Parts: sequence; C-alpha cells; structure tokens
Amino acid sequence: MHLPQSLSWVICISAFLLTTLVAYVSYYGFEQRFLKLKKNFTHIVSGREAKSMNA
Repeated sequence: MHLPQSLSWVICISAFLLTTLVAYVSYYGFEQRFLKLKKNFTHIVSGREAKSMNA
C-alpha cells in the first residue's frame, strides 16, 4: 500500500514527536530518580585526589 506523500510526512513527524514525548516522560518520570539514587552510592576519585593516590 502506498500512502500519499503528504500523509507520509505527517506520520513521520508524528512518530518523531511521540518518540520525543515518551523519552521526556521516561527521563523525568522514571530515570531521574535512579540517577539521584546512584549518586548516593557511588564515589569516583578524580582530579587531585586521584593524582595523590597514584604518586
């Protein structure tokens, strides 16, 4: 089945907008909580601390 070109553009743009909306909701509604939780349990040594440990 071949769609008219104007309809295919509408479908393409709608798919892009829906994907962006789902990603936004996923990040702010779900993933951000886990990133904050991760920050409480990880410690990455960098900068001057790392240089003093290797010396």
